[in-house]
Amino acid sequence: MDSSPSFIDAVAALTQDEKNTQLLKAAKAGDVDKVGVLLQAGAAIEATDRLRNTALIIAAESGHTAVVKQLLSKGANIEAVNEFFVENALILAACNGHTSVVECLLLNNANINAINQYRETALMRSVWKGHTAVLAKLIEAGADIEAATRSGHTALMLAVHENHQDAGFLLLNALSSERVEILSREPNLAPLIQSFRRTIGMAKRDMADIFMGMFSARKQKTPAVLMNPILNFIFPSWLVGRKEVKVGLKILLDKMPKAVISAAAEEPLAQAPVVVTFSGTANTADAARKRKRSDSLPAAAAEEPKEEGLSTKKHKPNGNM
Repeated sequence: MDSSPSFIDAVAALTQDEKNTQLLKAAKAGDVDKVGVLLQAGAAIEATDRLRNTALIIAAESGHTAVVKQLLSKGANIEAVNEFFVENALILAACNGHTSVVECLLLNNANINAINQYRETALMRSVWKGHTAVLAKLIEAGADIEAATRSGHTALMLAVHENHQDAGFLLLNALSSERVEILSREPNLAPLIQSFRRTIGMAKRDMADIFMGMFSARKQKTPAVLMNPILNFIFPSWLVGRKEVKVGLKILLDKMPKAVISAAAEEPLAQAPVVVTFSGTANTADAARKRKRSDSLPAAAAEEPKEEGLSTKKHKPNGNM
C-alpha cells in the first residue's frame, strides 16, 4: 500500500464521502496501512455501504484479523449490524469460518449470542457451514447451544439437516448426558445421537487397545487410574479434529511418570509406532454443502448457489421471519 506523502496528500484532497468509500474498500482488501491513513484523514469509522455494512463488518466477513483489531482499537462499534439480515461482525465471521477473527471479537467482548433477523446466532451459522473450528471456539466461550431460530430450530437440528456429523458431535459432546438422553427421543435427532454414542464407544475401545499395546512389552495392564483420565482428556480434542488426537496423546505421554514409561516397554516409548484409528467415523465437515431454509426441516430443500463473498450478495436464511 502506498503511504507516501503524495498519497497522503491525495487522501486529504478527497471529499468526506470519498474518504468513507475508500475506507470500506481498504477494509475489504485488508489493507491496514490504507485504513490507518484514511482514519487519520477523517474517514468516518462507522461509515456504511448501501447495505449498511461498516468497515468492521466488512473486514470481519473477509477474514482480515489485523484490520478488525485496528478498527476495534479506534473505537469501532463491535455490535453494528447490516441491513438485509441484521447481522454483526461476529455472525458473519463465524459463517465464513474465520476462526482468528472470531477469537479477536470474543476477546473484545462481542455478544456471543447476538442474533440476526431470523434469530440465528454465530454458533448456528458456523454449524450451517460446517466450520467445526469456529464452532469449538464458540462452545468453549459459552455460546448458547440450544438457542432456537424464529421457526424453532436449534443448532443440533441444523447439523442433522445439513449432514454435518462432526458439528453435531461437537454439540452433543458439550451437552450433559441427561440432556442427550432426552434429545435422543426426538426422531429427527435419534440417528445422529446413536451414531455419536456408537462412535464414542468404538473410540474408547480403540484408545484402550492403544494404551494396552504400549504396556504389553512387559505384559502389564494399564492402571484404571491412568486410563480414565486419558480417555476423558482425549475426546474433546478428538471431536475437534482427529489430527489433534496425536497431539493430545503426546501431551499425555509427556506427562506420564518416567517410572511408568520405563516399566512399560524395553524400547523408549517415542520409538514405538502409535496409530490412532476410529472405525466407522465419517468425516463430513469438509464436504461442500448448499444452504437450505431451516423451516423446511426435515424435508429436503432445493439446492441453492454457494454463498461467497461479502453480505452484499443475497443468501437464503434458515428461519422464518
